[in-house]
Amino acid sequence: MSRSLPKSPPQPPPSFAFSPSTLLAETEAIITATTSLEDSLVASLTPSTATFDSLVRPLLRDDHAASRKLCIFRIFSSVSPAKELRDAGRTCEQRVARAGAESLMRSDVAALVAAAYAKHCSSGSSSSDVGNGGVDGEKLSDEDAYTLFKLNRAYRNAGAGIQDQTLRDEYVARVAERNEVLVAARKTISEADDGVFFSREQLAGVPATTLDSLKQRAEDGKLKVTFKRGHLFPVMKHALSARTRKTLHMARERRFPENVERLEHAVRLRDEIARMLGFENHAALKMEDKMAPSVDSVMQRLDKLKTQLQPLAEREIEALHVLKKAYNSEHADFLDEDAEDSGTLNPWDWSFFARIQDLTKYAVDSLLVSEYFEVQHTLKGMLTIFEELFGIEFVPVDDAPTWHEDVQVYAAWDAEDQGGHFLGYLYLDLYAREGKYAGAHCSLIQPGFTKDDNSRHYPSSSLICSFIHTPSKPTLLQHSELKTMFHELGHAIHKLVTSTSHSHGVARDFVEIPSILLENWIWVPSVLRRLGRHYSSLNAEFRAHYEEQQRMKGNNPENKEDADVRKDDVLLPEKLAEDLARSKHVGAAHAMLHQVFLALFDLTIHSAAHGQVDTTTLWNKLKTDVVRMPATQGFGQASFAHPFRAYDAAYFTYAMSKVYATDLWVSHFKANPMDRNVGLRYRQYVLAPGGGQPEGTSLRNFLGREPNDEAYFSEVSTAPLAVKDTHI
Repeated sequence: MSRSLPKSPPQPPPSFAFSPSTLLAETEAIITATTSLEDSLVASLTPSTATFDSLVRPLLRDDHAASRKLCIFRIFSSVSPAKELRDAGRTCEQRVARAGAESLMRSDVAALVAAAYAKHCSSGSSSSDVGNGGVDGEKLSDEDAYTLFKLNRAYRNAGAGIQDQTLRDEYVARVAERNEVLVAARKTISEADDGVFFSREQLAGVPATTLDSLKQRAEDGKLKVTFKRGHLFPVMKHALSARTRKTLHMARERRFPENVERLEHAVRLRDEIARMLGFENHAALKMEDKMAPSVDSVMQRLDKLKTQLQPLAEREIEALHVLKKAYNSEHADFLDEDAEDSGTLNPWDWSFFARIQDLTKYAVDSLLVSEYFEVQHTLKGMLTIFEELFGIEFVPVDDAPTWHEDVQVYAAWDAEDQGGHFLGYLYLDLYAREGKYAGAHCSLIQPGFTKDDNSRHYPSSSLICSFIHTPSKPTLLQHSELKTMFHELGHAIHKLVTSTSHSHGVARDFVEIPSILLENWIWVPSVLRRLGRHYSSLNAEFRAHYEEQQRMKGNNPENKEDADVRKDDVLLPEKLAEDLARSKHVGAAHAMLHQVFLALFDLTIHSAAHGQVDTTTLWNKLKTDVVRMPATQGFGQASFAHPFRAYDAAYFTYAMSKVYATDLWVSHFKANPMDRNVGLRYRQYVLAPGGGQPEGTSLRNFLGREPNDEAYFSEVSTAPLAVKDTHI
């Protein structure tokens, strides 16, 4: 991860030195500049003179300039340590969303775009001359032609065609109201620091490293378990008390009651907006910019997954239930479970018995596995994997400005054999802190595009996680958290290696495919061994921590028979790596059904007649019908963040992306995961085009055919009958 001849990046990293007032003032200035440009274009052009160069290119130039700052302002809302900046970031988001909606409603600009698009279509070819109204035809590249198509669609689907002024005013008001509701819901989720207090006795079995990270309540000494992954997962997997796990699970299913009404309010508003635009419902509107042709086609695919996977999942559930009965019989004198819960496999039982089954059937001790994946060492190994596979080099940038002292920055370059060109910056913000969004995600910090002088404006992307970190102690990753890092890094790297002239988004049912594909590498034994190194071998401070943990267990780390790890045995053991790999598809049917449940919930609420739906009743009924486990009678939809965060009527993309990613993996990578030639070809045909061409074209160009579900069903149907964490 270092270059033999270091180069200076041709573009400095962006600054994050903004005050709340600056954010707000610059946002208003950006909005004003865009409006002035639109007014100028309308005044100077007519439908007969509007072309890509005279109309669309100036609009794109303005969008690129605005995005350079607005992407930064947007990220403040979820990661800034200062509440004032987070609030200002959200205000900017609201203001930009409202201005964007008003801009796309401009019928005068939309008419010019439609005229330019019509002239292009009448030419019959992206490279043909367009002669219309005395204007010389312009030759468009494939990317410019596709950009024009998407821009025309955006105006059409955003209300520009609404002629009646009263209806237009109502539409604008509904959009503004919807945006306010969504921002409020996201704020509630992002800034939550709620949890449940338990005594140490109630947390028996939970790893000491987790207990050490919990805040203690002064009056009674109880420990606060939050709903962050670093707290939630270990407690649900290891707490011996079923009552403790049940209490935490029930609390998680009943968070944010205020978001229930917000979700239903947003659904009603979305439905009204969609029908104003001439669509049957919001789901139909949202399908316009997807690879999938229609809501019905997605529903059919989800139904196929449900129908074919439920018999497999029911056998997985039964296998786990048998284990629970055996465990309860063996530990009858120590059980801490309500009588009504003992005869069934409950959602709060899932992770606990999945861990036991991993240990007993596959010899996979999740705690032991985590000791080999200290976050910083693992991160460096992951970047090395991507360097080799995709022809990239990552170089640390120690003096780059950031929004928090924990953030790490890398400059990304093409490898020397790929030309050695600069690609952009990668930001890594890995640790949880107060006010920071608790989930994992990737955010664009700077867009990538070609400037007027044909030089490049380079992108910056970020990996945002919320791992629980205690200073001076190692942050150890569960295997599931390793998967999360690979997934989100996949998004970040996709943004860096996209090489389009304009800054594009990609279809929601494409964007997850590259990230889900990369999850496969964490099941390859040779890759696991490259990434895994016991934390005690990394530095003296970690070694001391390890020895202290051994003493707490009653072991003497100086005696060979008591020491779990010796200095000459620090790599992830080969057998453990192979055992992990064997368990890859354990519980795969059940895990996918959980995704199908969420996708069906999302599409159903956004297809409901007039947006009228009892989301709580639907949530609990669908969960039982699809996942085939008892549903907690709560309102888990209130903390289901995706419908509040631009995945409305689009959560199905995770299930479909899993299917397509499996096709890519099995057909091209499975036989030799580190084949650089295949990786480079994948980068060229799938990653580099980004949203500059129809995403289905990218998949077909790489596969040589249409993607299909054969590989997915083949893989999952041969999985062992055991389970993985899906119901935490």
